[in-house]
Amino acid sequence: MDQKRKEGGLLIGLVLLFMMLLPSVVLASGEHGLTASVDGYQVNLFFIDAPKVGSVPVRIKITDVKGLPIDTAYIEVSGMQGMKDMDMSMAGDDMSSMATVPTQVLYKEQDDNTGNYYGVIPFSTEGDWILSTHFSANGQVLSANIPVDVDRNATALLVLLGFLGLNALIIWWASGTKQTPVSV
Repeated sequence: MDQKRKEGGLLIGLVLLFMMLLPSVVLASGEHGLTASVDGYQVNLFFIDAPKVGSVPVRIKITDVKGLPIDTAYIEVSGMQGMKDMDMSMAGDDMSSMATVPTQVLYKEQDDNTGNYYGVIPFSTEGDWILSTHFSANGQVLSANIPVDVDRNATALLVLLGFLGLNALIIWWASGTKQTPVSV
């Protein structure tokens, strides 16, 4: 009987360990890309994981009409929440209650001629956002607005639930292996 109980406890422990590792496996699904065009330039915005609340690494690649990378641009990204279906120019003067992303200047890797620029976008809340990407190319200053859907950061909750399950398993296993005293 004790052998079956140990095997059952081991099986449940392995299942719970897999459940704790599952969020990182599911969330490591690859880059999520968004695209906008302005005056013949293609602006591609890539997130390593789906955008979520918190600091999110971002990569932006800009190409010209011929598809060649623009590797000498100066790029700034700012954002505003709740603007996905609204015309940015008609937004109005009273925007103080809307969440915003402080302007971020993206940087380019040294000796990188691929047109890739990197940075971190700090999303404060979940929901629909518009990221305004302002960049300079061939003496022009251009702007592309890219809609982004930001999810809440569920990874922490899933890890917490995994740890709670592991603790419950340890308590259950310990109660089953507890030896009962023999009375004389």
